[in-house]
Amino acid sequence: MNKTVTAIAAGFVASLCLPLEAPAQTPPAYRLICQAFGASTREALADRQGHAVTTGGTSCRVEGGPMNGGVTTIAGVSEADGDVSTVLVTHAITRKPGSMVLTVGEAGKSTLVKNAEGKVTGTKGEGRGRYVIAVGDGAPLAGRKYTYTVTTTAGQPVYTVEVKPE
Repeated sequence: MNKTVTAIAAGFVASLCLPLEAPAQTPPAYRLICQAFGASTREALADRQGHAVTTGGTSCRVEGGPMNGGVTTIAGVSEADGDVSTVLVTHAITRKPGSMVLTVGEAGKSTLVKNAEGKVTGTKGEGRGRYVIAVGDGAPLAGRKYTYTVTTTAGQPVYTVEVKPE
């Protein structure tokens, strides 16, 4: 084989090893600044002390990420067992002009935070979910999963959720 054919063959083989397009970058983390709305309810279950179901809704402003400036509406149901709550069902819709993202929570837990006297001072929680629909500016989130952390302070109506797309 002559040198030209060898060089062409080597170049062809090398091109097979190159990706056809660059891998999609993970969208940046973002923050939700949230406030509960409507009647959040906690309904005690009769089987044991501290066992309850909690329902509620939240509205949030998006800071950062592809949906920066959007508004998120969250609805969910959690099961409380003493100081620990487990997310049973949650979904959120984020909207901004020309864009929409729908998420579904897959798992989450939160724990009451107490001071030395045993008084509740807030909650800390974390969880994960997935982006079910993502169009417009939210399109980079389509098909991805996410994790989140949340911290609340007792008596404060506004709290922050840190979200990291994967």
